[in-house]
Amino acid sequence: MKAIYMEKRGSMELADRPVPEFTEGRAIIKMDMCGICGTDVAGYRGIADNYEYPVIIGHEAVGHIWKIDENNPYGLKEGDRVTCEPYTHCKECYACRQGQYGACDNLSNTGIHQNGMMAEFHSHPLELIHKIPDYMSDEQACMVEPFAIGVNATRRLNVQEGDVCLITGGGAIGLICAMVCKSRGGIPVIADPLESRLATAKEMGVEYVCNNVKEDLPAYIKSINHGHLANRMYECSGATPVQQSMFDYVESAGTIVMVGWPHAVFEMDMAKVIRKALTIVGSRNAADSFPEAIRLVADKVVDADKFVTSVVPIDKTLEVLKDMVDNPARHLKTLIKIS
Repeated sequence: MKAIYMEKRGSMELADRPVPEFTEGRAIIKMDMCGICGTDVAGYRGIADNYEYPVIIGHEAVGHIWKIDENNPYGLKEGDRVTCEPYTHCKECYACRQGQYGACDNLSNTGIHQNGMMAEFHSHPLELIHKIPDYMSDEQACMVEPFAIGVNATRRLNVQEGDVCLITGGGAIGLICAMVCKSRGGIPVIADPLESRLATAKEMGVEYVCNNVKEDLPAYIKSINHGHLANRMYECSGATPVQQSMFDYVESAGTIVMVGWPHAVFEMDMAKVIRKALTIVGSRNAADSFPEAIRLVADKVVDADKFVTSVVPIDKTLEVLKDMVDNPARHLKTLIKIS
């Protein structure tokens, strides 16, 4: 079968790989389409340090069940159109017992630590397979996993109706968090130094945007929130200057959810956390968030279609990955057509 395969760091290629064997507790899925994630781009560049080689990449995908034991407790059968959670977890560690299996101590991410979905066939655990509605397009289905990230972060943040929520970082995940925030009745404010990203946010229906390098971000938030700072904050940028100053953007007793992976290790003024009684939580991957993400996307509560900038055949994957490195502004979400 065709697959986008990494033998070792920096060795990504379109390769002929064996079709996975059918095993108990798993289904073999004939893949139709798969999204390219920033992690995949880092793998292509050879700068990612979290891959386990050799591996087939890909974790944002849609396909049809090709082979399954139909005497399964999940009601799945051959021919079902599905998407898959990529977070294989142990079910035994403290995080799993708390329902936060996206942070499992023994986490194995599909497409990173085990073979992924950018291939003609893929084997996946039954409990992590979700049927999707017939009226959901392949393109929309590939956006379910990214939206599950936003759902998980929004749950961790506990967004309430009317909350003014600052989102630092206007890339795909920041925009997704904004859409999920709005679905909960929150008021998103996106801050980013790139005018192109702010323009995209406006086009996607985010009313409030701010260039946090050129403008006074706390003053802008106060102009929106009746003289107050943000009630809640999604940190999606990973940028050191933002993470060092984020306590200055949130009201006392406010909450910050850390979504963007830090670019560096740095010192933080933890006295402000105590003085302002802030709550800071992390959000890693997504736990039990696929059903809500499927509903939001399928029912068009959020507009997933706006994220898709191009769809290319699997034979063009390496070509488009190079362009994503050279011209990142052209790509918000690029999808690979497999079948």
